[in-house]
Amino acid sequence: MVSIKHPLLHDLRQFDAEAAHRFPAKFDNGLGQMGMLIYSECRNEGYWCTPKNSMAFATTGGDGVHFSFIVENNKVTENSPVIVTVPANSGEPEIANLVVADNLRNYLRFGLHRGYFALEQLAYHRDLTLQAYSSSEWQPTEDWHCSVGYHLGDYGQRVRDFLVERFDLTPLPYTVTEFEVLQDKYKPLLKYPAENEW
Repeated sequence: MVSIKHPLLHDLRQFDAEAAHRFPAKFDNGLGQMGMLIYSECRNEGYWCTPKNSMAFATTGGDGVHFSFIVENNKVTENSPVIVTVPANSGEPEIANLVVADNLRNYLRFGLHRGYFALEQLAYHRDLTLQAYSSSEWQPTEDWHCSVGYHLGDYGQRVRDFLVERFDLTPLPYTVTEFEVLQDKYKPLLKYPAENEW
């Protein structure tokens, strides 16, 4: 049994419900407009590449992509790192999982410019994704940039502004070097399913 003591996660769920009421949309209400469909309860998603010591708190709603806390000593706390898992990425589990922040607050900050849907692109186009997520000035130059979520729509921007106000957030950019430091520090903690468990 994993103990989850995470006040910010609790507050984020309440915020999600409030944002859904304040900015009603035809689909993906609340934080879903930013590419984060938050779960009412954490769970291990159980995909072939989902670390066994992770508890998912949200999904993008596309291709099984999910955001999880790394579980240490059977606990999730406000200091738990956050990963994105991309099941559609073929290869080894190590490639399909990336550390996106050292805690939930910094994960929220990382997604302020672009939302959270396109974070899966870190598994495919790392450098470009870090560029896009590091600056509000970056603009899509190809059609696929928008189709994978590098652009927040009007509703997403409204929810983003509300999120910034509620939690007093500032954007958090990562250089390639800083991103690699996150990987080196936290990826060794991940415990992947054995091949016969896939």
